[in-house]
Amino acid sequence: MPTGIYERTEKILASYPRGERHYCWRGSEAGDRSLHIWVSRIMGKPRHCSGCGTKTATSYEWANISGKYKRDVSDYKRLCKLCHVEFDKMYGENLPQTKLREFEVRQIRDLYLKKVFHSGQLCKIFGVTQSNILAIVNHKSWRRLK
Repeated sequence: MPTGIYERTEKILASYPRGERHYCWRGSEAGDRSLHIWVSRIMGKPRHCSGCGTKTATSYEWANISGKYKRDVSDYKRLCKLCHVEFDKMYGENLPQTKLREFEVRQIRDLYLKKVFHSGQLCKIFGVTQSNILAIVNHKSWRRLK
């Protein structure tokens, strides 16, 4: 079995519209996952952590610095998984896209566990999705809060 890409395949792939010409292009409305993929495509896969300096971690990621998820590669930095988690913890509530504060998360858990409201009602009260409410009450998000 030959390795590599055939010339014909390269020509076909080169003819596909990319970037702003692609029909799914969302520009500044792109989601955070899409922007992380975009940064990886432009900057490559990170090979060291700018937080702790390690080069031996099993996983490196591009972390958004400002929390605004701009289409700007200077708004991202290389971090190992552990530093990325710590970075997000440190800035989590202060990021612009964070809709809830710690006291609201505690309130959601309390109201849900006491069966005052179900998740459908809580999502309307707090202005988040039902999956967010369930992630909060099941400690899949905001895990650091007891």
